[in-house]
Amino acid sequence: MDDELLSNQGESKNFTNFLDILGTRVTLKGWTKYKGGLDVKRDMTGQHSYYTRFESHEIMYHVSTLLPYSVDDTQQVERKRHIGNDIVNIVFVDGTREDMQRFKPVFIKSQFTHIYAVVCYEPADMSYHIIVYSEKSVPLYGPSLPSNHSGFTDHQEFRRFLLVKCINGEKATYNTQVFATKRERTFQLLLLDSMEQYGMCEDSRPARERINLAEGDSLLHRKKERSRKDIFVKVGQNLKLESLGASEYERVSNVSVAKDRGVTGSRPWDPQSVHSSLQIEIIAGDSWAGVGLLVVAKEGGWILRQNGPPEKVFSLAPITRMDIMESLGIIILRCDKSCKDPSQVYVYRLSDLETNNKILGREELREHSIEASKGCNGYNVSNRRHSGLRLAIIVGRKVLLYSWIHAEEWLDFTADTIQGFQLIQELHFLESPEVVSLVETNLVEINWLRTEQADKTKTECSITKDNSVDTAKEDIRIVVGTRKGFELLSVATGHKEEILSLESEPSDIQELLEDEKEELLITYSCTSLFIRRGSTDVTGPVKRGESCTDTSTGKKGQPDNDTGSAGKKVMEGETVSNSWIVHREIQWNCQPKQVVPAFPFIIAFSSDTIEVRSAINCNLLQILNLPRLSLIAMKDDIYFTTTKMINTGKKSCDMEPMSKFCDPVYNIYKIPWALLIGQTSTTHKQSSMEHPKHYSQSSVETNSTNGAGSFEF
Repeated sequence: MDDELLSNQGESKNFTNFLDILGTRVTLKGWTKYKGGLDVKRDMTGQHSYYTRFESHEIMYHVSTLLPYSVDDTQQVERKRHIGNDIVNIVFVDGTREDMQRFKPVFIKSQFTHIYAVVCYEPADMSYHIIVYSEKSVPLYGPSLPSNHSGFTDHQEFRRFLLVKCINGEKATYNTQVFATKRERTFQLLLLDSMEQYGMCEDSRPARERINLAEGDSLLHRKKERSRKDIFVKVGQNLKLESLGASEYERVSNVSVAKDRGVTGSRPWDPQSVHSSLQIEIIAGDSWAGVGLLVVAKEGGWILRQNGPPEKVFSLAPITRMDIMESLGIIILRCDKSCKDPSQVYVYRLSDLETNNKILGREELREHSIEASKGCNGYNVSNRRHSGLRLAIIVGRKVLLYSWIHAEEWLDFTADTIQGFQLIQELHFLESPEVVSLVETNLVEINWLRTEQADKTKTECSITKDNSVDTAKEDIRIVVGTRKGFELLSVATGHKEEILSLESEPSDIQELLEDEKEELLITYSCTSLFIRRGSTDVTGPVKRGESCTDTSTGKKGQPDNDTGSAGKKVMEGETVSNSWIVHREIQWNCQPKQVVPAFPFIIAFSSDTIEVRSAINCNLLQILNLPRLSLIAMKDDIYFTTTKMINTGKKSCDMEPMSKFCDPVYNIYKIPWALLIGQTSTTHKQSSMEHPKHYSQSSVETNSTNGAGSFEF
């Protein structure tokens, strides 16, 4: 029933007149007075509302018809988020007194609302009638309705009665058990904190300071000592960073480029502000060359431009991932399960998205969904160095592999979305894949797979071919990560190879190409491994707890222990060729969700930490603590969101909300690729550790002044 009450889109004349009695219609954008939790910067909670002042009280009404409406959201969560968290609700019944009496408080499901004031208007005598419902736990409060009351014909008298009744009702609700317990706990904590800071008891801070002063170990001395140690640690980190820059960073990248750009003294990974004070929590997004940022939240999706207001383009939620392919003119996105609709992958044209004036929901995108992707757990796309775009979708215990049939030159000649993807293979596994990555090599590099295939046991995965694959030129391989480890599967030959066995949940797989050698970056738990093919001489059997040594580098690989093991079982004195060898290993201080390789650096993003390390020796360079951190894009530049304001020069009171009950605001920052990798010209050869940039338009190719792949708002 509450869904129907919150689904009204229009306002009747009687309802508008009622709102005009309660307050004044105001424009939210730029509003400087009491806002009542509504967005006053970007119109995220509607463009207008009603406001009034009464007896030294400022009142901002949450009007259901003025809050954002979503066609696909039957529960209207955005409206319920405001109205359902109000203690007092005013319900206007656009009907007779008999219709008003049919209302029951049980129609609205809310654990927070305690009082309902039901109002109706009688046009015959131009009078307002009211019925007030209160929970049993709310104490009695006034004013009471006069006896033999037949309605309010004096509208100003009705306004005063209604506002006084609602204000007194809210104050009375604070004495209920639910609110009284919370208030008592809050007051108790405040009193304890005051006693600890200013009290005279033995446990108070002044008493402890007096004792410490008497013993010669004052609190001030300890603070100075801690501050001194912190300074020494920071100085040591700066010296270490300068030493790295003099040795490794200058050797790999051109430091003079950063100096010419006027960033002397700053670190290449220092974030740059893009958008600030957003009232939405961004879940996913991607950069759109020449347009801006396309971001999605629980409330929908918006295009964020530097100059201009945000433009809402999606109303379906929640979208958990998207990939924009500018050169192919398409966007791929995955929408999670919502109500009766399963999770699914959609494909849409960028040109239609930019010119369409209608906000797209599930109904509008239903014909652009890949039917076989229903119930999918995730997907991944191929690297831009590959010969074409391929899409791998995880559905239960199988992986669906698709290929885009059009070349980039067909951008202006086709309007295909899902029709452009052709199913190549359907791969079945014994364990449900958690992550998947596409790897592509030449036929020469996989000859060893075909020669060894006859000696292998039967594979654990079965392949169903829907279309023939031209293996004369290329072979598509898939790296799949499950709870038991990582496996490499050749689509053309059907050969399966175990890369790494582990007992923890995998996080990420990325394909790298360093020194013309194939290499994988595998991340699980708090560990990242650089694994490449090579030959190694084994002087003894590889046992559990020992490590396999790479004779070419002299470094030890990941031991075969309970955490994970790389490579295959070999015997003493045997020389193993084309085996997987751990080239480098990183133990992060956090548990990363995504790892971004940007030679000569490697950056890990967790839920509250950015950790920067050297990709050469894995030394720690810096840790940035950022609350509610989320990586949203890393194609043109690295974009992320956090509630903390970085390098703004503002006072602390302007940076963080003073109360924990305030809604946090989110800020978008970027780390330019050009500064990270030191790329200076279009003729720069792509490094193996460069960002996994997907299909970019030729119109955004970099020049000698802007660096490679940079995009400025």
